[in-house]
Amino acid sequence: MLLFALHRNTVGHSDFAPYTCVNSGHGQQRMDTWQTISIKQPWAALLVAGVKTVEVRTWSTTLRGPVLIHAGRSADARPEAWAHITTPELRAAANRLGGLVGWATLTECRTYLTAEQFAAEAVQHLNPTAWYAPPRLFGFRFVKPQPLPFRPLPGKLFFFPVNGLVVSPPELPTAAHQAQDAPPP
Repeated sequence: MLLFALHRNTVGHSDFAPYTCVNSGHGQQRMDTWQTISIKQPWAALLVAGVKTVEVRTWSTTLRGPVLIHAGRSADARPEAWAHITTPELRAAANRLGGLVGWATLTECRTYLTAEQFAAEAVQHLNPTAWYAPPRLFGFRFVKPQPLPFRPLPGKLFFFPVNGLVVSPPELPTAAHQAQDAPPP
């Protein structure tokens, strides 16, 4: 479990200062500055839950590594977006607007040059093929999503910094899980 507090510094930037952090035994991840991406709901909740693994944008990035997931202040009103909300837990998570909801590791930026390329990865980004807009779209691939306790925070366009957040890393596989994943002798 992670607890952190939001503070405003003298120049108006948002800083997160940990006041209690329970170590999972595997260490903690502290970054002086986290890159953060704001995503409309329900897409932010779907990404943090691991249902969606690719966030689609009209701009590319070379950024790789841990990224905070921010739920935008307004939600996507399109019914096809909300059709992916299949549990009460996801519904509750998707109703959180205007703050941090989790983090994940950005591993890749895919380029979609055709509607066919875009459609081929629909199961990962969850968008209808009709959303493809020439000349290209970009897909930010995320892995190892982790929810965080909701904390209100203004969002911004593109990536934006959040300072001083400490999080525990995702749980590492146990020996039992590793044995299950191992090929038979």
